[in-house]
Amino acid sequence: YSEHPGTPLPHFDPTNFELYFLSRINTLPVTYWEEDVNLHGGAFYSISSIKCLRDSIRTKKFLMGIAEAVERLSQDRERVEVCDAGSGAIPIFAIYAALISSKVNATCLEVHKDSTDIAKSLVHAMGLGDRITIEQADATTFVPDRYYDLLVSETIGNALTREPIVQIMDNLVPYVESDGIILPSHILVKAALISVDDFFSAGKRYEHFNGATSHYYDPQWHTVASFKPGDKLDTVS
Repeated sequence: YSEHPGTPLPHFDPTNFELYFLSRINTLPVTYWEEDVNLHGGAFYSISSIKCLRDSIRTKKFLMGIAEAVERLSQDRERVEVCDAGSGAIPIFAIYAALISSKVNATCLEVHKDSTDIAKSLVHAMGLGDRITIEQADATTFVPDRYYDLLVSETIGNALTREPIVQIMDNLVPYVESDGIILPSHILVKAALISVDDFFSAGKRYEHFNGATSHYYDPQWHTVASFKPGDKLDTVS
């Protein structure tokens, strides 16, 4: 996959889902496997953004929402303008929307150059380059040249603090049609106090995620913040 012969492949074990998309690309940037959680302002490096696909429940839920939204919007529109803000190296939401309906025209916003390059190659390889545009841009400041029927952003992490979904929505919601759809439509941040003993010895209840087994404890959750796209939200402390 490398443009530079002799360069080692990424040091992670891709799932079949990831490999399906990566197999459509002939080359990858030399810095593709530089893995860090955040580039700046909440942006993920390429590998980290691709690994997000491993959260299968999250991914499926978003795809279900996109399918429902595109179907509804297509009923009374000749064209459905979609914006995927913070799309990562594999813009699966825009790709899925375009595959669902030929009416979809999608714009993907991604700040990381390597992720943008990978996404462009993938979209072209899948024959969707005429309906999906990849923009290297910061979704928190990007100024669209059109209004969107569907805005989707899966930039939710660590109680709205790790990724900039609040800032992205503040910037882009004004560019959504009055009868348009925004995903997610509502976010609740919940918190709970857990004793150290309970945290380290949660009995026989376990959670399996990303190939690692860890203790799972079901505490008494309390909602500490509620956010709807466009809301002005104080910093979560």
